[in-house]
This record gives sequence, structure tokens and C-alpha cells, in this order.
Amino acid sequence: LADAGCGKTELAAQLTSSDGERPAGVLLHGRDLPAGGSLDDLAHRVVIQGTQVSTMEALVAAVDAAGQRARRRLPIVVDALNEAEDPRDWKALIASLHEMLRRYPYVLAVCTLRTAFDKEALPPDVERLQIAGFADDALEAIGRYFRHYRIEPADAELPGFLAHPLTLRLFCEVTNPQREHIVGVEAMPTSLTALFDRYLEQAVERIVDLAPTQRRYYEQDVRSAIDEIGAALWATRLRSLDVTALRRRLHDEERPWNESIIRALEQEGILAHDPADGLSVRNVAVAYDALAGHLIADALLSQHGRVGLEDWLNAPATIAALTGSHPDRHPLGDDAFRALVGLVPRRLHRQQLWQLLKGPARTEALIGAAALESTYLDSESVKELSALAAGTPTGLGDLLYRLWHTRGALRHPLNAAFLDAVLRSMTVADRDLRWTEWIRRNEDDVLADLQGLEKRWRKLPRRLPADRLRATWVMWTLTSTAREVRDQATRALYWFGRGDAEALFSLTLDALAVNDLYVPERLLAASYGVVMARQMPDSTFAGHLKAYLLGLRDVLTGATAVHPTSHWLAREYVRGTATFAKTYYADSVPEGLELAGTIPFRAGPQVDPIPSDDPRADDVDSTLQMDFKNYTLGRLFKDRSNYEVGHHGHQAAVAHVRGTVWVLGWRQGVFGAIDKHIAQTQGRGFRHDRAKIERYGKKYGWIAFFTYAGLLCDNGQLSANERLSDVDIDPSFPEPPSSAPFDLPDWARSTPADDRRWIRRGIVTVPEELLSRPAIGILSGPWIVVGGNLSSVDQTPGRRVSGFLSALLVAAGDAERLVETVRAGEHHGHWDLTAYHADYYTFAGEIPWSPEFAHEGEKGVPADLYRRTAMARDGSQLEVEILAHRYMWEPHHSTLNRANGALVPSQTFSKAFDLRGVAQSFGQMLPDGTMGVVSLGAPRRFDGNLLYLRRDLVVKYAAGRTLIWLVWGEREINSYPSQAPSWLIKVHRDLANVWMCVRKGDELVGA
Repeated sequence: LADAGCGKTELAAQLTSSDGERPAGVLLHGRDLPAGGSLDDLAHRVVIQGTQVSTMEALVAAVDAAGQRARRRLPIVVDALNEAEDPRDWKALIASLHEMLRRYPYVLAVCTLRTAFDKEALPPDVERLQIAGFADDALEAIGRYFRHYRIEPADAELPGFLAHPLTLRLFCEVTNPQREHIVGVEAMPTSLTALFDRYLEQAVERIVDLAPTQRRYYEQDVRSAIDEIGAALWATRLRSLDVTALRRRLHDEERPWNESIIRALEQEGILAHDPADGLSVRNVAVAYDALAGHLIADALLSQHGRVGLEDWLNAPATIAALTGSHPDRHPLGDDAFRALVGLVPRRLHRQQLWQLLKGPARTEALIGAAALESTYLDSESVKELSALAAGTPTGLGDLLYRLWHTRGALRHPLNAAFLDAVLRSMTVADRDLRWTEWIRRNEDDVLADLQGLEKRWRKLPRRLPADRLRATWVMWTLTSTAREVRDQATRALYWFGRGDAEALFSLTLDALAVNDLYVPERLLAASYGVVMARQMPDSTFAGHLKAYLLGLRDVLTGATAVHPTSHWLAREYVRGTATFAKTYYADSVPEGLELAGTIPFRAGPQVDPIPSDDPRADDVDSTLQMDFKNYTLGRLFKDRSNYEVGHHGHQAAVAHVRGTVWVLGWRQGVFGAIDKHIAQTQGRGFRHDRAKIERYGKKYGWIAFFTYAGLLCDNGQLSANERLSDVDIDPSFPEPPSSAPFDLPDWARSTPADDRRWIRRGIVTVPEELLSRPAIGILSGPWIVVGGNLSSVDQTPGRRVSGFLSALLVAAGDAERLVETVRAGEHHGHWDLTAYHADYYTFAGEIPWSPEFAHEGEKGVPADLYRRTAMARDGSQLEVEILAHRYMWEPHHSTLNRANGALVPSQTFSKAFDLRGVAQSFGQMLPDGTMGVVSLGAPRRFDGNLLYLRRDLVVKYAAGRTLIWLVWGEREINSYPSQAPSWLIKVHRDLANVWMCVRKGDELVGA
């Protein structure tokens, strides 16, 4: 930028040159605007072609012309509007500039100012962008600074002010100024006040050490000078001070400039040169506004002391200077006020500033007190902050942001345990209006934080006490109506539990007392996910599981249940946990849960239903939209027809939903506008690439749906063994199989060039390396492929080939007849021979042990799912068995479930060898810990899935039967965007585009 702020600047060459070396724009400064000044006053500071610019429009026109030549928009930046003599003058000027720029499309005006001056200095119709320090790059920036300054934070909860570039650098400099050795958390200042105190202390030491021997000054001299600077800034109501006058005030004028205290303070970075108009006057200012506020506050406390401080603080002139509006507020009033919040407890023996104030300033000081280190917070402050956290945001700065940063600080009174106590005491509706709405407003930041925690917990095997506090924070984000946040929080908790199952189980049991069922339901899900990941024996885990099951029994079952629930999905996770324990950890199952297939849940609190003629129905009926009311609730009743409004069971369900929504606190006057805004945002497609945000009415409706489903189970009207299709996540969080570590020849070849010949005769190669492999990556075999589906990707444009693969076990005497039948092409039953049964609502972690896996067999016999029949050429039936099974999960349920279509062994094969699932994958191990199953994604240039079984296991399972590979598929041409030509239609009708490969054992039988 061509800087026009430090005296008049010659811009003619830059703005008029034709050699391409043009400026990026023009930089002006808000402090150059005098009270009552105009835009032209700023423009006068610029010189073009030796002539002082006469008007702002002339400057804009010149920059516009330069922009046209450069073929890009150029900015005119006005920095720090808040530093003008009266920032309120900017409102009209910005509106005028905004209108002027409509005529100059190659100019962009950018103004910067502190957020506190937003409403005073900007008209309402200009676009705003709030810059939060390093913003999304904060973590990377902090990491780089810490590496450079040799700071090892370990598990410390880092202060939020590190997101600001200036304070991050200052923080690092005072934490490890010499960088000779690595320092840890014990060396870190944890508040701005502590940071500035230490910065000044270190600066004073350096100044004294470097003072000239002939005209020496001592530590007290420097400290007194700093104190006088703070007092002068307050007294003059200015940001900067005249150097000559300041030197007289400090009795420093007799020293040569290079030996003066002011010069020393400049060299240490405390003061900075601040040139005014021309060179006749020279000013200095404190380098950072926040540091200037610190100096002012320190000086004021020294001046007024404990005795007179309260009266002085509450004087109208003082309040106006610290927290008032222009022109009464001191230009550094905000910074001084924040500094007083931090310094009063330090300098006045733990006295709190907020206790000395009255009116709005008291609340503002109380919010500021949350930023204090734990040692300076007292019980009364914590009590007041608790009420503030639960109440309506004041607009002075939301306390919840501070609680975010202190959540993992072990000894801090405002850590996650504080938040937990605040939120537990609230009703569901009040909590949603305060906390859950805060999450929605900060969805992107909360989501990024949850992803960071998951990454941390995946990487680190141990869980520290601070992690348990962070997990408590994550627990409360489960109230969110943002599906993406809620799902990510669940997965983060799952990974937390993978490193400390005992801590997650304890958190889950504790959450069963929470009145928002969104919270315990997902904690039970995360815990079930952790349980499913432990299919191999683990004696330590067995002890944790036993304690967890005891807790679940006491809280949820029997007449003495502490916090019973009817929530069907929460119960489903408990049922699965108990069934898993009976399968692999039988000694961990406590009395009362030992009966197979049943758990004696106690019904949750009863809800007073609201029928349609109840006066309250009108208020909550808007939460019941047609899809939910008719389709979702209707699925609970198999004897109900679609839109059958008179169905008695359905009417009772709707009345229960109304009653639940009412009890949870939904009212049109409270949530109506919020829900309308959420619905409109979804409907306008603002989040087409994101998971939905639910209305609060929908959230309460889902809670009602699942509690009523539980009541129907208790009454025998809904089978407890039938999983509803409304499970929304797979709590075992499987990851898509990794790509096959080998290549295949292209299937969609470019030859022959003629499409008519290619679609009928194009060669599709099925190499031996696909069917049988000695090893897969580092896993020794040999391995046999028993299932797969592949389709070509980015091979020959306009051509696509798909293929389906299945390994068939057939009686040895029927093998030749099966091969001849399939090769003859007279019977196209190979469609059925390569069709795998798919489980849609079985969790990946329930494979292969759970009754939920492959439970749709005829008369409950899973083996029936894998039997296929082919008609031989002589009319006889040939019975075969397939070995693959497909995991399916409808992706609309959650953005985190992306493993749809993975292949696993048949239930009968897994059961034959007591195979155990490997967490996060679809591979399976034998009880001895060796791999027996590898589930893969497609190799490079293909899409799809493959399933390999260890050859020795297949041979043993076949028990004398013959294995035959059947691979078939279709060649397709997709270069006809409109009506396909008649010849192509005939090809498809005649199945002439079908290709096939049959192999018997290791011998090529036909292709």
C-alpha cells in the first residue's frame, strides 16, 4: 500500500506509470480526521503528479483509473477509524463515500476499526467483516510461534488472547525470552494482566542493565516513568504524548536523547514513534492500546489507592470516561477499564472491581473478572458469574466464550465442572435458549473445535484429567439442534472413550440425570461404540464394563430405578451393551441383566397427553409438520394406512408428542420466531452442502417419538427386537475401507474405437491377481476374493464398465453343470448369484456377533440369507452358497457415516470361526489375533468394494464343496445425453452388453 498517513506522499509515479509497477492501493489513517472534518481533509494528504489532491472524489477517480489499467479493483484503506478525534463523524462520511463509489467500480473502500466503535462510526448498511486475530489459522500460528520460542504447552488450556497476533508475540517473548531451553506451562502468563506485568518487569530489568554508567537510572526511576506515562495519558485524554512535554514531566530533559528513558522505552517496544502533521511536533504512544490501558489503570490505582477508589470509580465523570460514549469516553477508556478489572485484585489484596461499581459497569466488570487467573477469583464472584452464565446475554461480551477457554483448566473455578453445574440447574427450554442457541450461532467454530478434540484423542493413547473436563464440555454440545455438531460431538466422545472407557462410562452414567434426553441418548451411543470396539478379550476393560452395567441396571431398571427412561433409542444402546457383554464378557453381566434378549426397563416419567381439542394444542401444533406427523409417527403402527387420521393409536401418539413438547417448554411466543428463522434458512438452500439444523420443535418432537416408541414396547405393541429405521448414527463410526493396494487393467478400454463393436465385444480382463493373492499389503495370506463390485472411473471418456463378483460354494458333483449353465447364457440367474444380502440398520460394530446382524433370515435362520438356487440346463436345481454380506447405511442419516456398501463375510462364515470385528474397519480377526478377513475399497481407477478371506479358512468352511468364481457385468456408453439410438436400445434389450467370466478353483473355465 502507498502510505499517505505519515505526511503528504507523492503517488504520481505509482498511479500513472505504464510499466505495471502500480500500488496495491492507498492507505489513510482515521486519526488524521479532525473533529467535524471531511473526506477532503484526508484527501489533502495525498499528492498526485506534484499536486495536492483537492477532494476525496479526485483521489477515488485517480485510483479508479489505475484500477482500470491494472484490470482489477484497488483498495482505499482507512485504518483505525476509532482513532479519529471524534469517531462519530465517520458515520456520515462513510455513507457519503459508499454512495460515491457506485460511480467508480474499480475502487474498493476498506475501513478498519475496533469492534466497540462499530455502531458509533459505521452506517447500518455497509458490509461488515469481523476479524478474529489469526482466525482459522490460530492453532497453526500458535504452534509455529511455540516451536520458535521453544515453548512446550503440554496439556495446558491456552488463553484465548493468543489468537491475536500482537499478544501472541508478546506472550512468547515473556514466556521464554532467551530461547536457550524449552519451557513448560509453569512459565506461561495466563491473563493479559499477568502478561503485561511480566513484560514490563522484564523490560525494566533490561533498561536498567543497559543504562549508561555516567547518567545511570535505577529500577524505581524506570517504574516511576512508566507510572507517569499512564497518568499523563489519562490526564490529557489523548492516545499519544508530546515528547518534549513528556520529558519535562519525567525530569528527563537534561539527558541526551540517546540516553533518555523515553528512548530506552521506545527501544524496548513499550513506546512507539507517533508522528503528527509535519515534523515540528513529535509524539510518542504506547505500542499497544491494551498495554496503554494497563499503564493508565496502574497509575490510577497508585493515585487513588483503596480508600478513595470506590468513590472515584462511581463518579459520573469517571464512569463516562471508562465506559461512556463519545465524546465523554477516554480514547483508551475500554482498555483502561479492562486493565482495572485485572489489576484491582492484584494491587488491592484480592478486592474485585465489580464489587466497587454500580449499574451497567458492575456487570461489565463482572464479565471481565471471568478472565482473571483462578487465584484471583473468589466464591462471591463465581456465584455471580454462575447467574450471569445462565441468564440472557448482556451484549457486553458473552461469558460462554470465556468458559470455552477455561473448560480444561484443572484448578480454575470456571472450568467445565462450573459449566456443568450451571447447565444442569436449567430447564430444557431455558438451556436451549441460552446455551444451545449459542452453539448454533457459533456452529462452525464449535464444529472445528470438536474435530480438533477428536484428532487429539485419536492421536494420544492416554487421557489426562484435563481431557475429562473437556469431555464434559463436549457432552453439553449434544443438546445442539445442528446435526453436524451433535454427530461430531458423539464421535469425539467415542474417541475419548477409546482411550479411557472408565471415564466415558462414568460420564454416561452421570448424564442419565440430565433432563434433555438428547444428552444421555448420545452418551449411551458413544459408550456402546466403545464397547463394540472391544471384541477381543481384555481383563481391564471387563472390570470397567461390569461397573458400567451395574450402574445402568441401578439407574434404568427395576422398581428402584434412579433415572428411568422410556426413550427407545437410549434403551437400544443399553440392550446392545448388555448383549455384547453376554457374548464376550459373561462374567461382567450383573444380576438383573443376565436374561437373554430382555432388560427390565422401568418406564420414564409420565407425560400428560394433549389431545386436539385441548386449548394448549394450538400453541404446539406448529411443531408437528406433515412429514413427521404422518410418516414418522405413522411408522410406529403397522395396521395404520397412510394419512389415516382416525387411527386411535396414531392419535394417542400425536397427543403424547404434543404433551412432551409442552412439558419441555416449547411455546410459540418463545421459540416460534427462532424456529421460523431456522426453517427459512434451511429452505433457501443456504446449507445445501451441510447437515440440517433442526427446529427446536422438531428436537422436542424426536424426544417424544422415541419415548412413545419405548412405551409401545413396554405395552407389547412394538417388538423390542425390531430396530426402527430412525436410528441416525452408527455409534461404532466405521471408516470406509482403504483402497486395494494393487492395480487392475482398465476395463473401459479405448479399443475397439467403434462404440457398437466395443459395447458387444470389448475385452474386460479379470486377472488371477484379483481372485487370489499371496498377500494384501503387509498381511500374509494366501487370500481369496469372495465378493466385490467394481466400476471403472476416469478410464475412457464416454465408456463405463461395471462388474459384480461372487465366490460360490457348490457341491462337487454339481460344479461342472453350474459352470456350463452360466456359460451357456440360457439362464441369467447370475444376477441373483452375485446379489448379497444387505443390513441397513445393523451397526458395523455389531458385525458379526450381534443378533441384529443377518437377522432377516427365513424363520430367523441366517443361513437362508446366503443360499441361492440356479436352474441347470437339464431343468434340475443347483444349490449354491455365497460368502459375502453387505453393510449398508443410508448416508442421509449423518455426514459421518460414509462407509456405505462395504463387504463383510456371511454370518455363518464368521460364526464358524468365531471371528471378531476390528474397530473402525470391516476386517475380522480370529480369536488368536490373526487376521482372517480383509475388506477393501476399489483399486485405483475403479470405484466399489472387495472382500478377501484367508484361503485356509475358505477351504475348511467349504468342507469338500467346490469354489467357483462368477464375475459378470455390463459395458455402458454414456455419451448420449438425450434419447439413446435404437441400436443401443436393442443392445441393452438383448443383454448383448453383458460380459462374464467364470473360474473353477484355480483353473480358467471360460471367459
